[in-house]
Amino acid sequence: MSPGLVEHFPPGQETPEKPEPLPEKPNTTSMNELLRQLPVELEVLYAGKPITVKEGQLPEPKQDQDVSFRLTNKGDETYAVLLRVNGLNTIFPEEELPDIESFKWILEPGKSVTVKGFQKDDKSIDEFLVRSPEESRSEEVNYGRHAGTFSLIVYRAIRGKADVALAMNTDRLNQDAKPITRGLAAVEKGARPSSLRALQRSLEKLAEPEVAAKARSRGLISAGKQSDNQVEKTSFKPYPQPVGAVSIRYYKPTE
Repeated sequence: MSPGLVEHFPPGQETPEKPEPLPEKPNTTSMNELLRQLPVELEVLYAGKPITVKEGQLPEPKQDQDVSFRLTNKGDETYAVLLRVNGLNTIFPEEELPDIESFKWILEPGKSVTVKGFQKDDKSIDEFLVRSPEESRSEEVNYGRHAGTFSLIVYRAIRGKADVALAMNTDRLNQDAKPITRGLAAVEKGARPSSLRALQRSLEKLAEPEVAAKARSRGLISAGKQSDNQVEKTSFKPYPQPVGAVSIRYYKPTE
């Protein structure tokens, strides 16, 4: 039936029944499948060894255990990665900015970066430190609903006039430094809005932990000792809609 027209039927002829809508196919994509689909591989390392993610959860790290993250670009284009621990950006965690404006790790095709702590400035990090059970319980309140989680958000670069965006930071790279970028300072009118918040909420539901085991090794990750880690800012214009995002729980806050 054409738009704006009324459909008529001869007297005595009933209006044909509309077919019943097909049932929606349930979303059965697992967290592990979501991780595999991302163009950037995330490896969580405890004492230098990769730990397997099982449906959005990891075993809790032990007190003083070394924890790090290895990001590897599996795709054929450069990606920007926003990595958060307990809701804090791993690059300049003191800055509380929207995701699109936050600093991100830049990965060219085939390249990897290992994140061993919170980047405090261009030259140093506060290494990740796993707190004791008592310290973990007392620090949970500092992170709210993000306590005990890792989150990864991957952005691609804009690809021309159709992808309207602005970016900051035009510094040249140093070969000995890990590249980072701040992201968008603003988005021009007409740019497609991001639905990241809704995506994060749905992923957080997937990441809800199961019933906790009776015996647990408590370990909330926070900032530890300072060490050297050189980074330099580079230019990258991220498209506002992320390629993908995952949220992983590594620690269950006390109830």
